[in-house]
Amino acid sequence: MNDDELLAAVREAMTAMDPVPAEVVDRAHRALTWDVELAALLEEVESLATAGVRSATTVQDRTFESGDIELEVSISSGRIEGLVDPPSAMLSLVVPGREACSLDVDDSGRFAVEVDGLAAAIVVRSETGTTYRTPLLDLLPAI
Repeated sequence: MNDDELLAAVREAMTAMDPVPAEVVDRAHRALTWDVELAALLEEVESLATAGVRSATTVQDRTFESGDIELEVSISSGRIEGLVDPPSAMLSLVVPGREACSLDVDDSGRFAVEVDGLAAAIVVRSETGTTYRTPLLDLLPAI
């Protein structure tokens, strides 16, 4: 008798001595059916989430902190949007090979700027005198 035959004999004996209740078998089948239906629903939702998308533009989200300054930026296709705390901080955009330009920051600390270049850095100056310069931010879309 090989292993498969032995397991079949044990299974047959256990089924005769202590059968699985029909209700348990029914619940197991319903659970498996539910899992298949859930997987199909999740697949449909995922396809709907990307419906109408015209490009595969990626967004880079970065957070920087230094002293009393916190800077959050999102970079997408040559556009930088962000939030600075404290909102009273002064921001400048530095693009290599060009003169720095100041950025407008609203009362809540939000700012946005279109950038024509490969990379840029942001310089933040708080009212307390703290100055922070980000590393160069890559403005090219990921391939």
